[in-house]
Amino acid sequence: MTLPTWLNFVVEAIPAQINAIVQRHRALQKVFDHQWAHLVVLDFCSSEFCLYEPTGQMNLLGYRPLGNCNL
Repeated sequence: MTLPTWLNFVVEAIPAQINAIVQRHRALQKVFDHQWAHLVVLDFCSSEFCLYEPTGQMNLLGYRPLGNCNL
């Protein structure tokens, strides 16, 4: 039995800019639209995570880091 393996990309940038790049490159669209890979963008302005959806939209994941971690 073969288990599927997905590649996850996490990019720190402005989600709209990353979405525009994906929309300009058909090969990237196919990879993410067919969910062979997943794209998550960490908005460095708001510290919110957005997930690229097969519809071509960036959707907020509803998770925000709590802040600095003092270890």
